[in-house]
Amino acid sequence: AGLNEHGSGMLIPVSRGISRAADPALEAKRLKEGINEARKNVLAAQSTRSEAGQDGGGIARYQKEFLEFSLSEGVLKFGSFVLKSGRTSPYFFNAGLFSSGGALHKLGKAYAAAIMASDQLVDENGKVIFDVVFGP
Repeated sequence: AGLNEHGSGMLIPVSRGISRAADPALEAKRLKEGINEARKNVLAAQSTRSEAGQDGGGIARYQKEFLEFSLSEGVLKFGSFVLKSGRTSPYFFNAGLFSSGGALHKLGKAYAAAIMASDQLVDENGKVIFDVVFGP
């Protein structure tokens, strides 16, 4: 899906919120606009950092928002956790708790922001250079 003239593009899973919407075309348009807005924001942030001469050593706004969101959803917890491997970890991240449509929407926006902020996943023209995203 989303193939361009070079035969590459992105495959974006969509929720039932689009397929079951009263107006699926309108919901799809909203998703597209959200993705484009995230791209624009990340590119603007990159440009601002470059113009200011910052080295990117601090945490980016999208990263801070994602961490705050993960904490508010109970996905990221701090404490003492014994993992399946038997090791103890000071934190636990349970991505399975991103279980509502709204949470998945915010998660998708976080993925889009992280992708667009990466110089390894986006070319010099701001276009992604991969076809598929796998994983939670």
